Amino acid sequence: MLRFSPDHNAQRTREIKSPSLRILVVDDAHLSHRIIVRELVQAGFHDVRQAVSANQALELLTERPADVVIADWVMPGMDGLTLTEMVRARDAHTSHYTYIILITAKDGEYDLANAFMRGIDDFIIKSKILPELVFRIRAASRLLHRHHRLVEDSRLLQADLRSARTLGLQDRVTGLSTLHAAQNHLVDALTEVRAGRKLLIVTLLEVRSEKRQSLEDLPQGLANEICIEMAKRLNQQTRPCDFRARIADHQFLLTFIFDAQQSVDVRSFLRISKAVTKQTFATHIGTLNIKVLSATISLVNNETSVIPKDGARLIQVLQTKLAQRWTTVEINKNKAAIAEPQA
Repeated sequence: MLRFSPDHNAQRTREIKSPSLRILVVDDAHLSHRIIVRELVQAGFHDVRQAVSANQALELLTERPADVVIADWVMPGMDGLTLTEMVRARDAHTSHYTYIILITAKDGEYDLANAFMRGIDDFIIKSKILPELVFRIRAASRLLHRHHRLVEDSRLLQADLRSARTLGLQDRVTGLSTLHAAQNHLVDALTEVRAGRKLLIVTLLEVRSEKRQSLEDLPQGLANEICIEMAKRLNQQTRPCDFRARIADHQFLLTFIFDAQQSVDVRSFLRISKAVTKQTFATHIGTLNIKVLSATISLVNNETSVIPKDGARLIQVLQTKLAQRWTTVEINKNKAAIAEPQA
């Protein structure tokens, strides 16, 4: 049986503004039941339902979920711990989360470690319900608010990803942006550069196999592994605000945008280039030696005459520069091969 504590400050609990939580109280002892419900209502929680057994609680939860379940640990038939497991099993099939508080007769009477492992979130000793109940409900409310916000953020993110895939803005293999998205991004960036508001650095990277083959010449699964690893490196080495795209099977684009007032040292990007262009790539067939070359255009001096007219043209300029770099690599390789026998 519950009794009011002489130290219980009911006025203080009533002063706390309460969220619109849906609360279900499960207790076979009618007096305890009424006291808990009255305490919650006086504190401003008005959506409070009651059940006198675990089975009735499950029926009520089927009709309408609850945000918080307060249940007695020991009840005839199904106890509070078994009820917890049933509720957890239901929540597992939805995005809903039910915060569960069990009421215990006294501290240390039950195996609390096992109870937490089986799914409870909190417990209250019966003798301390009145001074602690509302504050524990408030703590539950904060956690549930964060949970609901994460669920909503996840839902919106998934919707954005589906939209991006539908519009062809996200690469299905790497999760990076696509050529179409890159061209749109560069149009906006170049507009800002021409207006003198932004500085822009754009880097194009191309991946080839050890024999200088395009990834198109490799088995599809192996090529995908290399691209995924490349995307991982780009994500790790760049800022969240930087733009990353896979614009062809073997080409990746990076853009770095800065305010026009910032001092930009192009040499600071050597670290990124070095980390991204490491030659070893781990795959399911072992470590492969992959060659990665890059070409960069820096629009940091506000000379509008050298700014490409659009994103497609900028990418074409980079691809030409990169092709020249590959040609130089091949020439140097051939020179080395010719000179080797003469040594």
